[in-house]
Amino acid sequence: MVWLPLVVVTLPTVCLLWFMQQAVRNERLAVKQRLIELYGQTAARARSEMEQYWVGLSERLSHDLPEEGPAAFKQIVLRRKGEGPAEMRSAVILGPDGRIVYPTILSGSVQRAVEQDQVLLEVMQVEYVLKDYMQAARLYKYLAKTSPDPNIRLAAAAGAARCLNAIGDLQGLVDPVLSVTDSVRLTADTAEYVFGLRLRALEVMADMSIVGLEQQFASILGLALDYDENLLPSSTRALGAWQVD
Repeated sequence: MVWLPLVVVTLPTVCLLWFMQQAVRNERLAVKQRLIELYGQTAARARSEMEQYWVGLSERLSHDLPEEGPAAFKQIVLRRKGEGPAEMRSAVILGPDGRIVYPTILSGSVQRAVEQDQVLLEVMQVEYVLKDYMQAARLYKYLAKTSPDPNIRLAAAAGAARCLNAIGDLQGLVDPVLSVTDSVRLTADTAEYVFGLRLRALEVMADMSIVGLEQQFASILGLALDYDENLLPSSTRALGAWQVD
């Protein structure tokens, strides 16, 4: 009966440890349940607040909202000085049929015109194959002055700028670029190229302190921020505004 005292001493200890283990387990379950309830209440409250926020925001944004996509984007995202911060950092504007009307994408009209103009393609051979940048620049400038197609004139001005840049005549690229971009009527097809060429000229004018910098800066900035006409593709507008800034 030597083992009897051992059992008498050990059994209560074992039972006590078991009850303590169960108590700890029950406490953990209770804490877990309280956390679930707390998180559930917090999530429900956050969802309700978010729904109320979006309903209120939708009502505010739709008040006197223009029908044109760019103008609607401007009203939602931009604020005039003194009107406070904008409601949204960006927005996608859908038309009545559910299609995206703003932001817009590139039109590609200049590229299509280039691919169909045999003379311009031959000049590009002089530039890219023969690598005679001086001769290519002269031919590009001639096309930029004489072509009846504004898309070809713009593409030729861009080619002249590339070639003059390649031979290091940075100051020489400003005049042909500005003369062409000033003569081409701004449309949804031409504005992207005009903007890019003017921006390149602006960079050169800034680096070389050429007269007329402020005028070109104002012209480019005005085009980038003109949402009423919606001439620029969205990506060009955003990149240009960032570079000008």
